[in-house]
Amino acid sequence: MRSKRRLLRTALLATLAVAVVAPGSATYASPSAGTLQQQIDAANNNLEKVVEQYNKITIQLQQSHTSQATMQTQLQTQQAAVDSAAADVGQLAAAAYMGGPMNSLNALLKAGSPSAFIDQLTRLDQAARARSKNLSAFRQARAKLQADKSKLDADVAAQQAQQVQLAAQKTQINSQLDHLNSLMAQAGVKNTGPTAPPRNVPYYPGQAGIAVKFAYSQIGAEYHWGQAGPYSTGYDCSGLTMAAWAKAGVSLPHNAAMQYNSMPHISRSQLKVGDLVFYNSLGHVAIYIGNNQVIHAPHTGTTVQIAGINIDPITGYGRPG
Repeated sequence: MRSKRRLLRTALLATLAVAVVAPGSATYASPSAGTLQQQIDAANNNLEKVVEQYNKITIQLQQSHTSQATMQTQLQTQQAAVDSAAADVGQLAAAAYMGGPMNSLNALLKAGSPSAFIDQLTRLDQAARARSKNLSAFRQARAKLQADKSKLDADVAAQQAQQVQLAAQKTQINSQLDHLNSLMAQAGVKNTGPTAPPRNVPYYPGQAGIAVKFAYSQIGAEYHWGQAGPYSTGYDCSGLTMAAWAKAGVSLPHNAAMQYNSMPHISRSQLKVGDLVFYNSLGHVAIYIGNNQVIHAPHTGTTVQIAGINIDPITGYGRPG
């Protein structure tokens, strides 16, 4: 009887040991390559959205700095106008002051008649009023411009702060990606894409053909956020589409959302070679090359490559030119 109880106790303890050890073992098990790839894809999607926001803020900052310089020039011009008008008013005031009773009498004697004298005084009064009105208008215009510039300066400060914040987010996500890619490398999985452009490139006519031919020639270039080429420097997604259509003489902003808003939108059934395909709530963009394929710059750690059109959730389609 005692031996049976001892055996039962031993079996229970063994069962408890398995129950305790098994969860711990599962907790510390290395994630599978599939799980790692899902995490990498999610991180890359987040990174691309941050990069596109950074590109947008960079464009806005450039525009704001240009506006600041223009406003500063306008302020200097308006200040010169205010100074000139104030000087004119001052001269008229001085002339009126210097032209006291005796000078008025002399002016009356020189005028030859009372009516001529009155005409002179009327013209002087009208000139003084006109200059005072101009001075007031100049000052009001300068005050408004100064207020507009102050608002612009505040916008620039906010944009610069947002740019710093986005750069910090990018650094954090890149650190996460470095860790995930390291785990993938340890698992023996690596997918960077092609390392050189293909030798045979299909011919397409027109501007769209020029843009697509350029995109083909950049296959194998490394992904680099905020870059728009050349090949040795690399591209991010909107940098590639911007550079491709620039080759065809069409100017696009370096931001997927801004590109989408700059061109006519089309349906999938209307897609033609050279059209742009937008993904992930305008967080990614690619150039269509026909046969349900696109060329795009995917994300950090990859190169410009050909992919199926359904690489990510599609937001819309646009036609440059």
